[in-house]
Amino acid sequence: MGLSFSAQEIASVIRGEIIGNATIQVGDVSRIEQLKEGTLSFITDAKYMHYLGVAPSCVVLLSRSLYTSDITTAATLILVDNARGAMAQLLTVVESQLTPHRSGVEQPVFVAVGVEVPDDAYIGAFTYIGKM
Repeated sequence: MGLSFSAQEIASVIRGEIIGNATIQVGDVSRIEQLKEGTLSFITDAKYMHYLGVAPSCVVLLSRSLYTSDITTAATLILVDNARGAMAQLLTVVESQLTPHRSGVEQPVFVAVGVEVPDDAYIGAFTYIGKM
């Protein structure tokens, strides 16, 4: 991914409640079955809860309905109403940071006389825009 986020930053984006280390950093995602240190995953089904017992220092988004106070794990949990939806929301935010919106005109380009290009358009280098 190339980016790193703390549990606190993640929780603030998805409006989650942190159980554990708010400063832990994650820089990648993984399936719950393949958790490793520094990764982010999620659990929405009770049949995957046993993975928390062997979880390393990582962050797991957990549907609030699955949380009990007797969970023992090295993972930092972020409780949310819908862990799958929270993960999707978070990945959308990360994607927008990795692929920022471009605007303007790179050079060299050719735009035919009489063609109107909107102010917020992006035209990449070596583009040819002809008039129809």
